[in-house]
Amino acid sequence: MDQSLGTQLQTTLNTVPAFTWYSLPSGTLTFVNHRYADYLGLASDHPLRFGVETGVAWDTHLQLLHPDDHESSRAVGETILRTGGAGQAAFRVRDAGGVYRWFLSRVEPFRASDGTVLCFIGINLDIEDRKRVEEALRRNEHSLAEAQRLSHVGSVGMQVSTKQIFWSEESARIYGYAPGTDPTPATILRGRGMPASFRRQARVGRRCVDRRCVDRPWADRHCRQANPRAVDGGCRRCGDQMKIGDRDRITGIREFAVFDGGERARPV
Repeated sequence: MDQSLGTQLQTTLNTVPAFTWYSLPSGTLTFVNHRYADYLGLASDHPLRFGVETGVAWDTHLQLLHPDDHESSRAVGETILRTGGAGQAAFRVRDAGGVYRWFLSRVEPFRASDGTVLCFIGINLDIEDRKRVEEALRRNEHSLAEAQRLSHVGSVGMQVSTKQIFWSEESARIYGYAPGTDPTPATILRGRGMPASFRRQARVGRRCVDRRCVDRPWADRHCRQANPRAVDGGCRRCGDQMKIGDRDRITGIREFAVFDGGERARPV
């Protein structure tokens, strides 16, 4: 790389309040800015601090990443080098203390006027907090799915703006479908139920509608539909289904509780 271009890039990248770097057209990591170098714990005279070309293999930098992220990061790097285009990858980078944090790395080619790639410029954005939130959500979703499975309670909702229906895996089981089946009005109302099966429709305040839905003895279920409410910035109709065939046979109770859009159960 031209020395004047390298100096200009280093000055610019050192002013960016993020972890930035550039590599040669071959993909070899050649420079990391001050913030990135300090995070990695590089020595004050390390070549990466000054953009010194060392002739190492392009994937040498993978040693800075978590071992589990080597394969996916190498695949993204090979694609970028083959196409000469932009790309991105998420991976964990080890800091000076040996602790890994998640980063989203975005790469863009820097080209000459004739289109020749002079180098690749990248920025690594810290997404550790986002990853922790995503992991917590996954754990919560797993716990909710397990709780629904054990209690035979499912959930169904609809995105009002798109009319798209969604349901939990337990709801699919209650309606007699395999988990993963996409719900549709026909699936819920016509495919597994009968018009005569809606034996009771009762409004509880103005919040929900209870329906008694009978498909077959083992799929006897209690269904309810909640009024629209805001969820994740959009309006959705949400409700729950409970398989109560066994309880009916034991107690003779037909309607016994409303689970109103995730709120506390109330007797009916």
